[in-house]
Amino acid sequence: MKVYIIRHSWAVSAQNSAGVDRDRWLTLKGRRIAESVASTLAAKNLTPDLILVSPYARALQTAEIVAAGIGFNGMLSVTQSLIPSDDTTDIESILASIPDEHTVILFSHEPMVSSLTGMMTGTFTGFRPGQVRLVEHSEVQWSFDPNEASPGSL
Repeated sequence: MKVYIIRHSWAVSAQNSAGVDRDRWLTLKGRRIAESVASTLAAKNLTPDLILVSPYARALQTAEIVAAGIGFNGMLSVTQSLIPSDDTTDIESILASIPDEHTVILFSHEPMVSSLTGMMTGTFTGFRPGQVRLVEHSEVQWSFDPNEASPGSL
């Protein structure tokens, strides 16, 4: 199975969202970063079978921008298994039920994205907002950090 793990893009601070973490939305920079991710994945002709996303606003918004940018016509599957946590048990169970020939995109948060990548590969490294890693055969096969791509254009 190919699993693209994506951390949500840049979001407003908790103070700007009335202190409610789950309601934090993307900033303008965050939307531009998500669009950069979408165009990069579209150039790779990515056609996922499934997109799983955290129910938090910033992850949903990132997923919606990327899904539209790659021409995904399916529904986004929202799951509590991808909320900001380091407990990967539930998402591991979900992934175990998906056929090996499928391509899946996950949109989540720290520490979930680094914990999940670590569980799948044995290597734990952090993700920056909007960063993408493709995990296949227990290894990171490809990575894209839009924060380093053409910084002047953001």
